[in-house]
Amino acid sequence: MTEPARDGQMTQRGPYPAIRGSAPASVVALSHGDVRARLSDYLDGGLAEGEAQDIREHLDRCHDCRAFLATLGRTIELLRTMPAPTVLPAAKERAREGAARPCMLD
Repeated sequence: MTEPARDGQMTQRGPYPAIRGSAPASVVALSHGDVRARLSDYLDGGLAEGEAQDIREHLDRCHDCRAFLATLGRTIELLRTMPAPTVLPAAKERAREGAARPCMLD
């Protein structure tokens, strides 16, 4: 996370882009875009503990991102209940035929 240092210069903490602001170094200042870009990984438990904590701190303060998280979570739940798509036999055959053709770039 990028945070303002005492001398006004930006310091880097974590893999986040630089964020200008006046938050003290002890307060993580993620943008809404930073948070929303990581919410899928957050829901899947795929973030390092420090990143997950940064997200939790932002969500504690941000109603809009909490609403986005709830919508994303519900969307994922609904998608998991959908049946797997059916591939028509003719489409499978066309795919096999295409894979068997030599590449024009070879």
